[in-house]
Amino acid sequence: MPPLSLLLALPIAGSWPASVQDVAPAPQGEALKLRVNAAIDLGVDYLLRAQNRDGSWGPAGGRLQEGHFDRRYGHTALAVYTLVKSGLAPTHPSVRRGTAYMLGGFPTKVYSAACETMALAALGDAAHRPRIEELLEFIESLRKRGVGNAWGYPGLGAGHVDLSNTQYAALALRSADTAGVEVSQRTWRSVIETVLEFQRPVEVAESRRARGAGANDVEVAPFSYDRARSGGGHAPSASMTAAGVSILGICAEGLGDKLVGAPARRVSRACERGLAWLARPFSVTENRGGSSSWLYYYLYGLERVGALFELDRIGEHDWYWEGARFLVDDQAHDGRWETDGDANWPPAPMTNANTCFALLFLTRATKPRPSTGADQAVAEGVYRAEDPASQVWIRASGSAVLTAWVSGFGAGVQELLAEPEGPGIEAVEWFVDGDRVARLEGDPARAWDRGAKYALRHAFARAGAHEVRVEVHLTPSRASADGQASGTIVSSAVLSVEADDVLEEWMLDYAGRGGINPLSSRGATASASSQLDGRWSAGRAIDGMEFSPWLCSVEDEHPTLVIELRRNFKADRVLLSQVNANPVERGRRARVDRVGILINRSSEMLEFTLEPDERLVTVCPLPKAIGVRRVEIRILERTDGRESSAAGFAEVSLAAP
Repeated sequence: MPPLSLLLALPIAGSWPASVQDVAPAPQGEALKLRVNAAIDLGVDYLLRAQNRDGSWGPAGGRLQEGHFDRRYGHTALAVYTLVKSGLAPTHPSVRRGTAYMLGGFPTKVYSAACETMALAALGDAAHRPRIEELLEFIESLRKRGVGNAWGYPGLGAGHVDLSNTQYAALALRSADTAGVEVSQRTWRSVIETVLEFQRPVEVAESRRARGAGANDVEVAPFSYDRARSGGGHAPSASMTAAGVSILGICAEGLGDKLVGAPARRVSRACERGLAWLARPFSVTENRGGSSSWLYYYLYGLERVGALFELDRIGEHDWYWEGARFLVDDQAHDGRWETDGDANWPPAPMTNANTCFALLFLTRATKPRPSTGADQAVAEGVYRAEDPASQVWIRASGSAVLTAWVSGFGAGVQELLAEPEGPGIEAVEWFVDGDRVARLEGDPARAWDRGAKYALRHAFARAGAHEVRVEVHLTPSRASADGQASGTIVSSAVLSVEADDVLEEWMLDYAGRGGINPLSSRGATASASSQLDGRWSAGRAIDGMEFSPWLCSVEDEHPTLVIELRRNFKADRVLLSQVNANPVERGRRARVDRVGILINRSSEMLEFTLEPDERLVTVCPLPKAIGVRRVEIRILERTDGRESSAAGFAEVSLAAP
């Protein structure tokens, strides 16, 4: 099909600013390109560390309003989509865990269903096609007929439709189409008619041509969250105007050469007027007309507009590089992007979603092959332990699978090895976390040269920090070496490395549960001795969401959680999840060290020490399988976190024999 930029070239009434052309951007400094790539790497690293023990991502900020957003699956799907678009392979452990979490349940709202459709389509696996078809059918069922045929939040009334939900439905249609799921011409045309109802009346604004030759009038027409004729109270905004224009671009792309004549001119005119409004005045630092909490959401919408219509400039502005410069300057030191405050709605700071929106802009995610104008492949980091005072120098690279090698020797050892009759290398032994993992035999009769790396290749069984060191066994001298002699042992300093992408045995098991707590089907209720800030209620401990914990108040010296069930649950284990559910949160809040558990009305308290690794669920075995109606958990010992002494549990559950 022809590029969508041709849609804007159709002969229509009205004057499009001459400065808005599909032209090559001004050359950008290599320094900015490198900063963009570094920001992408840092943002991806943050998302990887923000993944919860069960493979999910939560909102990481805000008041977690379930009524507005399907937080159980929406943020996870958006993160998986972002990671894949940022260059992670579908086989990456974090992507696999997030995908398993999504497939373990089913979304309930437009946003989450749409994001999952986008994520599964981006994975490019034909095995997901039946699920995509199911998701698309579900999204279509949520469309509110008779009120513009648009989408809105389920449960908020038949008349409640909005352009934001409709935008994500259109993104799902596009993703399904690319995955080979047929979307009918009738659907694309229907969405066009729907979206045009959200565009506000045309205004005429004065504009100077880019080259300063006189003035001309330009028609502008923004989009708003509500339908123009619905009388809604939302003002037009940059985020919604970008949404309206991009939806029309998606539909035009879907129809291809079937969009002709008057309908094509109508779409072209609407896009022209929307783009003209975005350009007057253009901003990448402000969501003009809308809440600042949706700034990054707007920027992702702007990326879609630029990509779909193949625009290098909007107005006189190089939209991508201006936005990229703002984002790399605005990124936090740990890789996140977030808005200020803790508003009820929009749910600032909404850290994980905003980080996704920023990355989707920087990677130009709407393009088939994301590119920032510079190579995104960054050489794997190399770890070094080459202190001049060390006897042996080593280097290493990699993550889940580490390659380490001897890179040299300290001055004293190197001089000995260089002597004609000096010692030879009998063997090299590698140690990981204190355990010997490899012994490589040397050739004592030969002098050492830099070509002898004595390399180790080691696959880690768990994620996190590891310590690597090496011992080199030297013979007394090459002249006397007989293969049996043993001389001096020289060793390296300890090399600390991080393995953040290891797929450990427990990970897919946790993720496959899909955030479903079996207690919810038993009519379980929870109460507690206290709760922090009136927000972190006891019910959060059984809601299935690792990112939504119960926390006691700081003053509570004897925190207690009680779970009561309406009917028996035959179980032989109690499962406890710490509140610090991911590496970003590790050590942030208090860690529970020891608990006492009372089952039903028993007076015999069972005591358990929790797993020292906060990522792991602690399994507390009961003496025998028993029908459980009541569980009382007393926190007996805890270790204060770096930010809070409030303790609690992300999740509490029971397991059947």
